[in-house]
Amino acid sequence: MKTRILFLLLLIIPAGIQAQDPEEIIIGEKLTVHSNILNEDRKIWISTPESYEGNTNLYPVMYLLDGDGHFHHTTGIVQFLSSNGIMPEMIIVGITNTDRTRDMTPALDEPDSMIARMSPTAGGADNFLAFIRDELMPFINKEYRTAPYKILVGHSLGGLVAAHTLITQPELFNAYIAISPSLWYGNQSLIEPAEKMLTEREELNVSFFMTIGDEGGSMLGGAMKLAALFEEHPISGFEHKFIPMPEESHGSIPHRSTYQGLEFIYNDFQPPLPRTYEEFQASLATEGASGLMNRVSDHYSKLSKKYGYMVSDEATINQLGYIFMQEQRMDDALLAFRMNTEKYPDSANAFDSLGDGYRAAGDSENAIESYKKAVSLAKKSGHPVGAISAVKLAEVKAE
Repeated sequence: MKTRILFLLLLIIPAGIQAQDPEEIIIGEKLTVHSNILNEDRKIWISTPESYEGNTNLYPVMYLLDGDGHFHHTTGIVQFLSSNGIMPEMIIVGITNTDRTRDMTPALDEPDSMIARMSPTAGGADNFLAFIRDELMPFINKEYRTAPYKILVGHSLGGLVAAHTLITQPELFNAYIAISPSLWYGNQSLIEPAEKMLTEREELNVSFFMTIGDEGGSMLGGAMKLAALFEEHPISGFEHKFIPMPEESHGSIPHRSTYQGLEFIYNDFQPPLPRTYEEFQASLATEGASGLMNRVSDHYSKLSKKYGYMVSDEATINQLGYIFMQEQRMDDALLAFRMNTEKYPDSANAFDSLGDGYRAAGDSENAIESYKKAVSLAKKSGHPVGAISAVKLAEVKAE
């Protein structure tokens, strides 16, 4: 009997096929970038998606403040959410600290005595942002295949920088996650310029997600004032959300905030597919397999327009093809696999899947040609599916 609870095997069929388990688990690399603006070397931690080496796709970029403190759990969150289709795969750039208070505090007309006691170099946030904008971003764009969609994530003073960036140069990033931002800073000095910015802007196509932990006083008050301003001065295109998390401490809040912040930013990312077996059958009866796949393609076209770069539908169409195979709908499966090879002619994985479709349909000749193509493309791109395709190719020839 078929399972009739959750139909979407998309949740358990991997989006990409790995040929073998790697001998090492590597989540990133450490680089040094010299900054003329800051007159120092900066340590940068970089994480690229698992699929990065096997294709020519562009990836959005997350710039993560306090990178050495949040890199490990953040890369895990992004890998988990992207592997479940909740958000796209992403390059993560963790920026480690040298003089944290200097870089993560805006300049004040009247110096904050508390900050002055902590660090006489405070007030350098705009220089730090200039380093990110004019030196780090060009370096990342040159060295990596980046899409024009950027997210800034900051906690505590890093959250203050995120809010400051939104207020002073909002288009620098497409989305912001401010985690327990230190909005007490300078007697809540960001509130007045935030209101000025909000009243002067008519449109702002960015997303802003903010949380606060079990903190009171001017820390909580600053966050609530900023959130209230967003409600009082709505701007076209500006998506924002504020979530108090009183069950979290200032130290524990980053993990949940990052997870929920990414869910908020990508709240419309998942394709509108059937969720139960009954819905799947009803969809096929009313729109057919081609209609279902066109619905997927239309969805990703809208995402591409929203995010400003091509968001690939290859993995989802590929997964639908395997579902059609499981349902013994071979013509529909082949339709899906052919659609991917036509749309993504350089994809080794697409041709490997087409080979699987032909093989299941008993068409050995076309299966062999598809596997050969997959092996050839994998050699060019370094995609690990090539080794799997080569095994399948030998098996079909021997049958």
